[in-house]
This record gives sequence, C-alpha cells and structure tokens, in this order.
Amino acid sequence: IEIRNPNNVNRGTFKWSFPMKDELDFHTACDILLLDTSATVVRAELYTIECKAVPSLKSLQGATVDVEELNFLARRLDSLDEKEINTFQAVMTANNMESLSDLINLTYNLQNYVLVSDFNNKKKIAEDITFARDGCMTEEADIELAEEMLLNSTGKMTPYGVIFNLYPNRNEIEYD
Repeated sequence: IEIRNPNNVNRGTFKWSFPMKDELDFHTACDILLLDTSATVVRAELYTIECKAVPSLKSLQGATVDVEELNFLARRLDSLDEKEINTFQAVMTANNMESLSDLINLTYNLQNYVLVSDFNNKKKIAEDITFARDGCMTEEADIELAEEMLLNSTGKMTPYGVIFNLYPNRNEIEYD
C-alpha cells in the first residue's frame, strides 16, 4: 500500500507493507510523510493499493483513513483463510462497503454469510449453509434449506459467486 499525507501531497508517497511489523514502522512512515503523530487519529490518503490476496480493497484507493485502523484491518485480514477472504470480498462488493470500520466489522461477522460459487453440488451447498447456520456439521445437511435459498434468490450476485446472508436481522458484532 502506498500512502501520502493528504495535507502535504508534495511530500511524496511512502510504500508500506500492512500489517505493520512494529511501532518503528509506523513512526518512520509518519516522519517521512510529516504526519502529525501527536494527533489522536493519524490520517493518510491511500494513494495506491495493490493487494493480491484481497483485490477488492482497491476500491478504497484515494480514501483518507486512520492509519492504525488500516493496520488493524490488515491484521484481521491476515488471519482469514482463502474461503473467508472470498466471502469477505463478496460481501464487501455486494454491499458497497468502503469504510474501514464497516470492513473491520465484517471480519467479525463472516459466519453470518455463505458464498456459493459452484452450483453443481447441492449437497456441498447444503453442508456449507448448515455449518454456517449451526456452527457444526450435523449428520444430515439441510438440503431443503439450500434449495429454498437458491430458488428464492435471497442472495446477491458478485464476481466471487452468490453471497447469502443467513441472519439479515441478527445484531452483528460492532467494532468502534
């Protein structure tokens, strides 16, 4: 990720790997870009975003963000497996999420969603839905629920597949 000081664009940009390794990385970048580290929130503009693991983050390019919040999101994303990353990207795309707090909240609530990208195996879809709904696999996957969800089109089409929110009315975990 390449960041720059939104109040001093002539200062140039700084390429930064997220998540940051330590406090020294943070202060070095802030010093180079003349970012005010005495402020409660250190803000920087996301000048260039190249993230092979999560390409949908490119939509944040140009936004001015809290650098520590960006680092927190990077740490959360770093802990996700490939299936969770795909689900994250699908929900982010389907819901046009662009705020860091919304994206951080999403990392805590991925269990509410099921991403279907292969419609050929109804049993696998049912297993994914049953596991997401119940938190474990029972002896029989709920094939009727899978068929109902697919037929009623409760999902949203994304480039990653169709994303289903299993609990649209559930109170989600909130990050402040």
